Amino acid sequence: MRHNPFRSCLFLFSAAFFAFGGMAPTHSQILDLSFTDIWAEDPAPQGSSWGVNFAQSDNFIFATFFVYGEDGQPKWYTGEMNTRNGTSRCLSWETLTPATAFCGALHQTVSKPPSNMLSPSETQTTPVGKVAFEPLTPTTGRLYIEIGSTQLTKNVRRLTLTAPPRGAEGYYNSSGKITKTWKDENATVTVTTDMADWLTFLLAEDGEMTLLFGWFCQISGRVFADGPFYVAKDAVYLCWNDGPWGGPPGLQLNTTADIYFRFNKTGGMEGYWVSKKDEAHNMYEDKASFSGTFQTMPE
Repeated sequence: MRHNPFRSCLFLFSAAFFAFGGMAPTHSQILDLSFTDIWAEDPAPQGSSWGVNFAQSDNFIFATFFVYGEDGQPKWYTGEMNTRNGTSRCLSWETLTPATAFCGALHQTVSKPPSNMLSPSETQTTPVGKVAFEPLTPTTGRLYIEIGSTQLTKNVRRLTLTAPPRGAEGYYNSSGKITKTWKDENATVTVTTDMADWLTFLLAEDGEMTLLFGWFCQISGRVFADGPFYVAKDAVYLCWNDGPWGGPPGLQLNTTADIYFRFNKTGGMEGYWVSKKDEAHNMYEDKASFSGTFQTMPE
């Protein structure tokens, strides 16, 4: 039987399924974000020395794995993953579809030791299986490997290399998508609409963030750095008057949300949030992805 170093690399994967602290839902809006980054096992085991780099262009991700074989020598694997419309499975053993995950071919590259590291000799690249990446949040995901009958799964997280840049406080001209779900008598209603609005972003020195948007809505909470994102878990999510699903005047929404956002060097920001169900208001919940361009400072 031909030896498969990818399978025997205990530093990289085990065939056992690692729980993610309760399975998180997959949200299609997450796919609107960029996943270019260095990713590693989550949680990181002591002594782990493997990881994967993602370089994303539109709906395509080129993945390079830095792993080790059973002989302790580094192994070179690459993946070419796409998202696309359709219901066909990415892998034969998982229910992932191209609409909810990136998936494609996995290759192994081998070469004789080069005298010049930039001029390898007799390089050979061979397809060995399939690879898929399922985003769970903007900073976490699940990696799947299929090589013949070998089926491997691992949770991964972006590495935080440096503190993410802090953007300007003020008004942002934003756009995005929001998916809203609520109970209407005995039916469940789900509506996805475009977001085109002004966001007001405030971030205090102590890490307290406030995001104002839409019909008198706000999300506020204390943030921490996670990869290139700022994250606020269980942030307070309130809406007054005409909330996102309408209703009588007064408090229309009182729940919490997990929100992720980051800034770029050109004055823009992008983010994502997912709320918890508000049992007191028609079991309302929503999830949204947004991007914005800085306009003016708050008055």
